[in-house]
Amino acid sequence: MGEIKKIFLVVFSLVLFSCLGCGQQQPIKPVNDEGKCTINYVTDRQRMKRLTFSGGYLRSSPEILANNIIAPAYNGSKAIIYGDRKIDKVEWAKVTTREATTGWYSVEPKLIDGKKEELPLDIMEKTYITTYPQISGIDEEAAVNINKEIKSYMDVYNYVVGPVGNNLHCRVTYNKNNILSILFESPFVSYRIYPTKDVNNIKFWKNVTKYCFISLLRSSAQPNKLYAEHSDLQYGLVFNLKTGKRLSYHYFLLPKQDKVIIDMVRTFGQDAFIKNDNFYITEDKEIKIFVSRNGENPGRFTLDLTPLGRKDF
Repeated sequence: MGEIKKIFLVVFSLVLFSCLGCGQQQPIKPVNDEGKCTINYVTDRQRMKRLTFSGGYLRSSPEILANNIIAPAYNGSKAIIYGDRKIDKVEWAKVTTREATTGWYSVEPKLIDGKKEELPLDIMEKTYITTYPQISGIDEEAAVNINKEIKSYMDVYNYVVGPVGNNLHCRVTYNKNNILSILFESPFVSYRIYPTKDVNNIKFWKNVTKYCFISLLRSSAQPNKLYAEHSDLQYGLVFNLKTGKRLSYHYFLLPKQDKVIIDMVRTFGQDAFIKNDNFYITEDKEIKIFVSRNGENPGRFTLDLTPLGRKDF
């Protein structure tokens, strides 16, 4: 009986430190002990055609006229495609953008060796997967706090990606010391247009930029619209499983590390910055924080704080 008990304890400890992949369809076995949780994954799969714009304009009809321009089509931005047709040797597609604007698009013709050449549409069809966790099996109030924070992130994610969607994956890690870490990973969104009314709504915009890094906003060709070259939805959350409250990265570091961290962040650029709660913990107890920056290569980048961390968590 002693050997059986030892084997059980070893297996039980390994489960507590496992990193749970978000592609799983089966939840972890529910437990009622304090500090242990059940994780269910909500997964949405959509197969769709997406078109990548290469400049030009979205139009109200499939013809190039001065008075049928609806919106600019920034190079690298994307849209859902409903169908395409060829008119006078020009390929046209009916699309809807991330901003829910619907219209017709064709690639602007180019002059090559003095001759106007029509170019094909850039269309890709594949399955896009969005996955996020739901937490249960712990104190009800703690679970509500955690799931509320996850929902807040998902609300911003859905706002930024719009009807065009995006891939979203997550990695979840928890251990016997009541620490739960969630990492969201998603490709950045290129040239997203934002209404000025949203940007000027201070409470709303503060919430958007809490979860999504948005590069410098620039004037759009459309009135009352701004655009960002880069919207980055990578995000980390770390919770105390007893209370459901988010933790700051300071909780995991040795004392008096602020000056060292400032110097480390500055290596990403003078305008680089971090937020206290936008970080994650790996299954190997690595402490990774997101650094945000603008400049030539804007977005979120990971900074490893593990050498500055304490080991008792």
